[in-house]
Amino acid sequence: MPKATAIARLPIMIKRSGSIQTARTPSTTAATPTTPRATVTAPLRTTIRPIRLDPNNVNAFNNRGNAYNAKGDRDRAIADYDRAIQINPNYANARYSRGNAHYAKGDRDRAMADYDRAIQINPALDTAVVQQRRNAAP
Repeated sequence: MPKATAIARLPIMIKRSGSIQTARTPSTTAATPTTPRATVTAPLRTTIRPIRLDPNNVNAFNNRGNAYNAKGDRDRAIADYDRAIQINPNYANARYSRGNAHYAKGDRDRAMADYDRAIQINPALDTAVVQQRRNAAP
C-alpha cells in the first residue's frame, strides 16, 4: 500500500496512486466532543497537572481562575479564586482576581470588598486596584 505524502501543508493529501483524500489536521484529531479535553483550552491544561500534584497550590488555582475568567466563565473562575483564598486567606492576587471576576459579573459591592482586602494584604496592588475601584464605584 503506498504511503500518503503531504503537499505544502494543504489540508488534503495526495496518495502516490493519484487519489485525493482529506488530511488529518490537528484540529480534527485533537479531541472529540466525548473527550474531556475538547473543552479545555491550552492555558487551562497547564493548570491541571500542578493541581493534581499539589491540591493546595494557590498559584495553580489562581492561574486556572484567570484562564476561566479570560474565557468568560466567571463562576468557575470565582470558585477557583475561592479555593485559593481558602488555602491561603492572605493571598492578595486571588482576592484581586476574584474582585475582577465579580466586577465583570456586575457585582460591584463584592468587587470593592475584594479590592479593599487585597490592598490591606499587599499595598503594592493599590495603584491597579484603585483604578478598578473607580470603575466599580456606583
